[in-house]
Amino acid sequence: MRRIGMLVAALLVVGAAVHAGAWWLLGNAVVAAIEGVGPDGERVRHDGLARGGWPLRAGVTIARPELSRPAAGLMPALTFAAMRAEAGVPLSAPRAATVTFRCPCRLAFPGTQGAAPADIEAGALVLSFRVEPGAPPRRWQLDGETLTIVQAGETVEVASLRLAGARDEAARARQTVAFALAGVRLGPAAEVPFGRVIRSATGEVVVSGAFPPGPDTEATLRAWRADDGRIELRGLAIAWGPLALSAGATLALDRALQPMGAGTVRVANWRPALDAVGSAGLLDRQALALVRLALTAVSRPAPGGGSMVELPLALEERTLTAARIPVARLPEIAWPRGPYTLGRN
Repeated sequence: MRRIGMLVAALLVVGAAVHAGAWWLLGNAVVAAIEGVGPDGERVRHDGLARGGWPLRAGVTIARPELSRPAAGLMPALTFAAMRAEAGVPLSAPRAATVTFRCPCRLAFPGTQGAAPADIEAGALVLSFRVEPGAPPRRWQLDGETLTIVQAGETVEVASLRLAGARDEAARARQTVAFALAGVRLGPAAEVPFGRVIRSATGEVVVSGAFPPGPDTEATLRAWRADDGRIELRGLAIAWGPLALSAGATLALDRALQPMGAGTVRVANWRPALDAVGSAGLLDRQALALVRLALTAVSRPAPGGGSMVELPLALEERTLTAARIPVARLPEIAWPRGPYTLGRN
């Protein structure tokens, strides 16, 4: 029995040493990732690191982190700063990383004309992703609770937010971002017909095709078009005051690099929504009467009662049509020459 006890004690000591070694090595990997340069040139500046998370996680607390990413292709340079961040991975799943941000936070676009920084307060703000050595994460998710966003003097409050991204390069470059927002309250300066509270907004955006680096925006977009580039809006659903809207659309570029595409918009409970548009003065009496007549002609019973309208939309040669009726002529887009900067023509 004495020998068995000594053997068990030895195994416990060895197990503890292995656990401590694994915790230390994983912590070193987390620190190296923070101090290193990301695959797209990302860097993190900070006021100090502190190891923690023992015994189940390898974690690092970062004082005043600031993540910066240089401009790349069509994406502008950006910085994101927080009061504190806690990054770590569980020992049981060392590629499942999470970063919890403690606000106040600030998102800014340095060098971008006309893009004011956004100051953010949040009850919770957590980024989770799967670590891909030497490459951007294939999947990531950002969850936020009780957010207050102030930009250029305008305030927006969001009860909950979820963004989930996925990258698929099996066949060709494809990025998907699903979004879900609830309890969005617009600021008092917002002039909107359906009230200041958006109950919910969900959907996903899929961008297909690669954006290779080019000498200017036009060259990049032409290469994207040649790679069958397109943007799909899937499963959009908005509940906003009397408005209950769902939509889907696909957009691409024609040979002149002008937007083209098609989609469908469905609006339930459309009569109160149209009344709200008229009360807000967005349509004059004559136009309101014509729109009401047209929607009455194409409306049909909704599954849950009431009526709904379903309108096919198309954009071709800069002309937007609804149910094959021209409704707007869009101006021609003159893409800038030279490196792209958001907000600059």
